[in-house]
Amino acid sequence: MIRFSQDELLRFAARMAQDVISEMAVTDSAIDLLIHDDSVSLETRGKLSLLIEQVRAAAAPAERFIMLSRTKDNVCMVVDLNDFFSDLSRLLRALLPANIDFKIELASDLWSARVDVGQFEQVFITLFAHARDGMPNGGDLLFRVANVDETTARSISGLCLAGDHVLIEVTDSGVAIPPARLKHIFHPFALTKELGCGFGLAKVYWTIKDTGGHISVKSEVGRGNTFSVLVPRYVAEQVTHSS
Repeated sequence: MIRFSQDELLRFAARMAQDVISEMAVTDSAIDLLIHDDSVSLETRGKLSLLIEQVRAAAAPAERFIMLSRTKDNVCMVVDLNDFFSDLSRLLRALLPANIDFKIELASDLWSARVDVGQFEQVFITLFAHARDGMPNGGDLLFRVANVDETTARSISGLCLAGDHVLIEVTDSGVAIPPARLKHIFHPFALTKELGCGFGLAKVYWTIKDTGGHISVKSEVGRGNTFSVLVPRYVAEQVTHSS
């Protein structure tokens, strides 16, 4: 009889949970489109709203499996973000087709941050893939990284974030995200495109949250989308010695 460790069982559960959510998200998306269809009566919309609540409630156990498995095997380290993003930008550029004009703006004096390098890389690979898929006919993509103080970090996030942060923005000129989906974009059960499940963006959200940071998105028809990632500046702890 094969025995699995708890970590292995959690990873298996997460994979199955993702499959369940992907399948149910198709139903969720179809119902959502009907609810926002002007030709559907108010009475029917009410019934559809109840149905979509039941579909989402049915997915809750799968979401809990994902949350249980998301923090396993994380190894955080202090990273020089100038070196990190200089290296990563070459990989990100390779993800884009020739019809997307890619520009990068990196501050020369970026602060360090404490992150899980593998998970942190995946955040921006996911955001770039999302931007690319939203521009099938080409467009513009700006990748900007800069240091921001506490006041600016709070203004960007709308939260009472403490201390200095590094801001990473991914701005595209692609198709705007529908307002009804924008507020749920980081939910594991959300769809942001006609095909595919939003599980990747949910993972992005939790990865950034685990750093103590924040991620938000703004979307506007005709102007595209901007994902704003804030990660805390790493400040080395000062050790005091008493005589």
